Amino acid sequence: MSARRDHIAAAPYSELGAAPGDAPPAGPGYGPDPVAFAAVVGPGGGGNESIVKQSALAREGLFGIIELVLLVAVARGVVGARTDAGRVAVVVFLGGFCIGWALLWRSLWRQHSALYISDETITLREGATSTALERADGDTLHFVTLGGFRYRYIGLKSVRSGTVLRLPYYSKNPIKAACTAHGWRFDGP
Repeated sequence: MSARRDHIAAAPYSELGAAPGDAPPAGPGYGPDPVAFAAVVGPGGGGNESIVKQSALAREGLFGIIELVLLVAVARGVVGARTDAGRVAVVVFLGGFCIGWALLWRSLWRQHSALYISDETITLREGATSTALERADGDTLHFVTLGGFRYRYIGLKSVRSGTVLRLPYYSKNPIKAACTAHGWRFDGP
């Protein structure tokens, strides 16, 4: 393992007292608090792959701000309603929407995805499904912007094969650092 790869793989685990060659603890939530960092980069189970997790700050920030706006709307609606029926309507409709939004937030929180980067493959694992970019299909990568008019997110595209990994709530810098450490090249910014 090169010095650069050791640095990337061991950085999050230095707080836990792990040596650069140690395997990470098993299970979800290992490493430092994901809210404090844009992404967690660390060694995978085999020691020769890096794991980049979704940016918890981006995901939780988006849902948290929208939930806060909904709660403020409920409070203002209850205070501003002139009748008891108006107050009940605000609580029923906006309160129901707040609860639905919170349940959606919770379901997304439970369905994390992770990007596993090794010397030969880059694999996006989302629950039971996985999509991979293989070095045999080309080792040059490019970040692309995906999504519609209102919501955009990044994707990682193999220049030669054209395969794209959709990466909502991921940050570019940890992905680029881990890919570069494993010998992948980038075309463009």
